[in-house]
Amino acid sequence: MSLREASESYLRCGAIAPAVRDLVRLPRPDELPEWMLNLPLIINNHGDVQIFETVSDAESYMEAVDIRNQEYVGYDAAGRLLLIATDGRIGVVRPAEARPSHQEEVRKLLVRLILAARTPMPDASSASLSELVELTRRFRYRPWGRR
Repeated sequence: MSLREASESYLRCGAIAPAVRDLVRLPRPDELPEWMLNLPLIINNHGDVQIFETVSDAESYMEAVDIRNQEYVGYDAAGRLLLIATDGRIGVVRPAEARPSHQEEVRKLLVRLILAARTPMPDASSASLSELVELTRRFRYRPWGRR
């Protein structure tokens, strides 16, 4: 089967033919585009949770030494794990996975943040992830120039 026949087959039925499976690879995390992220970003530094409206705010907030020491774990609003790296000066944030698979971890972080702030919230078990994200709006990081 040629690559063209395989791609036409994929377009028809959504499956990759076994003959061309070797030619297809999933992108590495550093190849996933920034636009895949659902804002805001949730960054956890050993229980200190920060919420960022933009990728650049998150990147400039994190210190390179802490990134090298793997102090941060981050997620987007959909529960997608973030790849947090450094260029030596500032942080670089990209999606670490194509499909969000950490919704429960994000839910726990947000519920803990909301409860610690004594913010009224609906029953955590029935609140959707997007509802919990919306409740964190007042906790979002604002750089000095935008306060």
